[in-house]
Amino acid sequence: MTSLKAESVIRGMIQRIGITCLEQKIDAPSSVISALVKGALLDPQMGINLDDALSMENVDTIVEKCVADLSSNEVSVQSVKAQVVFAETFKSAAEIDSRRKKDLEHVMRDIEDEIFSAKCHTREEFEALYRQIVSNILLRNNMGAPTDITVVKETTAALESVLPPEELGTFIKLPRASKKEQLRELGLIVMGIRLFNRGCDKGGQSIPPLNLELEDVMSTSSSFLDEKISFLKSTSIAYASTSLQDNADASVKEELLALAAHAFQLINFFLVVETQVSNLVAVFVKTRQQLSQRQERLLATINNEQAVSTDQVFPQFIELGELWQTLQAIVAAMGTYGEILSELGEYCSLHETLPASVQDVELNKQVTNSFDIFLLPFNNSISRSESLLNSVAIPPEQKIQPLERPTHQSDFPKMDASLQLLEALKTHNFSLIPLQFAGICPFTLVTRSTIVPARRDLGVLQRGNVFYGAFTREGSIEFASNPAWYLQEVVNMGRHQYELVGLLSLHPFLSHSALITSGNINVAVKCDSGSQTELHPIAENINKKYEWNEWELRRKALKLANLRKKKTHSTQTHKSQYRRDNDTQVYLPKDRTTQTKQDSYTNTSKPVTYIRGLRGPRGPKTTPHQVVDLTLAVGGLAIEPQKANVLPRSMHKGGKAGRKYNDA
Repeated sequence: MTSLKAESVIRGMIQRIGITCLEQKIDAPSSVISALVKGALLDPQMGINLDDALSMENVDTIVEKCVADLSSNEVSVQSVKAQVVFAETFKSAAEIDSRRKKDLEHVMRDIEDEIFSAKCHTREEFEALYRQIVSNILLRNNMGAPTDITVVKETTAALESVLPPEELGTFIKLPRASKKEQLRELGLIVMGIRLFNRGCDKGGQSIPPLNLELEDVMSTSSSFLDEKISFLKSTSIAYASTSLQDNADASVKEELLALAAHAFQLINFFLVVETQVSNLVAVFVKTRQQLSQRQERLLATINNEQAVSTDQVFPQFIELGELWQTLQAIVAAMGTYGEILSELGEYCSLHETLPASVQDVELNKQVTNSFDIFLLPFNNSISRSESLLNSVAIPPEQKIQPLERPTHQSDFPKMDASLQLLEALKTHNFSLIPLQFAGICPFTLVTRSTIVPARRDLGVLQRGNVFYGAFTREGSIEFASNPAWYLQEVVNMGRHQYELVGLLSLHPFLSHSALITSGNINVAVKCDSGSQTELHPIAENINKKYEWNEWELRRKALKLANLRKKKTHSTQTHKSQYRRDNDTQVYLPKDRTTQTKQDSYTNTSKPVTYIRGLRGPRGPKTTPHQVVDLTLAVGGLAIEPQKANVLPRSMHKGGKAGRKYNDA
């Protein structure tokens, strides 16, 4: 049966089962129906050969079986439901945060597009754009109701201190990528300012107290996990102790195996969620401490200086906003894990009433010790998380004393060549080695139909890149003698009870053509394939000198023979095909001149004159006044005395003009 045809047939069966369940008012999601159909196809009791096409009789039988299982709601069906629900809902904290950011970007895309494409010309348009920026920050920061007028005023005031409305013109001129980056930074700065104001009791009362909420949620989740795992641990110990009794009935063992698989599956789910919660607790405690330190440092920076530069406070506001976003991511992750824990808690009600064969059973000490060792990391993680949340010293890790000594290489008289024993004292990171089959002992599962966790302290058997453990020393020795047979039996159990496929992670080994070799488990999956050759392929090794015509070959041979008697001479002209040209290029010398600076100046002499004879004798012998030129040449040197100029008679002392000059 081809893969495409098989998919169409399976899809048709799922639709038929869904319609039948809808008519009978049975709650059956399509994912659960798909898992049950796959389990029915792999069940050997159905007698279906997957290599052949499914007949209508086979399809009807599968549909009837799946509808009956869904209507009865047996333990195995509830186990499959729990596996499907957990696989669909569980995501790591990083995946939850990534999904939350994508949803936020999708919601904010239209608002941001309007901001980025806005072209304002009037005052009203600038005010509308500013209101859009405020709305974008309110929705993205999620620090209070966007319709609360107090929140809107605080956000607007914080934004005006960073981006005044007068600077919107500069913001509009930026390219789209710069606008997006600046809008993100504005949101972080506004978030940091509001958080700082709340720390100073100057606002921010509408900001949700994420610290207190997370402390409450994490403490409640840790208590819930501790309670449920302790409950499932006690019931699993009771199931295993009853199944390990020698006088246990086969029907009782089958019922207890289904219950134990369901309980152990829930334990594994709770452990996976607890690992994520513990990591979130550590991140929350670290973020809470950094948030407090940043608040104090920012307060000291602002109080110590009268005028603080934006280069000092804006980076601190951004860091404060990023820390708050980390808390928001933790809140989103804890909300998702809270829903998962609530759904898993409903499945635990199946084990509240124990079967009659289990109620008065004496608990096996080895089983109890094995579960204690298996759940020891969980108990240490829970106590560590509680200590971090309560800000108290972390207690030392608990240790459990095993009841048996560990195995050594000498304890295995006949060990398969593909196996290697890893001992605790000789192996690095021994406690972190992942065990196959979810840590369940394959020997006890095959021989006693009992689900018991393997004891790591006895030693780990390595087979290729896969690691196995055992519940007892005898079981480890027997498994090492013939591991291929035990692994094949585990796969066969998964074919009969499909809930074991998800519990033991047998999906890669349940192909109808799976082969188990003496080494690793190698899976050979059949598939449809085809190949087609080219109609006229072109050979790549074409010899262009090949000649099929013998006369052409004879002509070339004669030509070569004739050339042997010729002299080679050559003449080169300007039109020759292989003419050799020689060119030489030189750089002509340049004449270089250098011009120096020359300073020159001119100056005029200052005229100096002296009038001689102003106070001389009077009378007819009076000499006329003379003007003597005392002007010095440039440079302070005396020049030749010039001839004295005789003043006119009008300038004499007796004259009118002379008297005036004399009086002066």
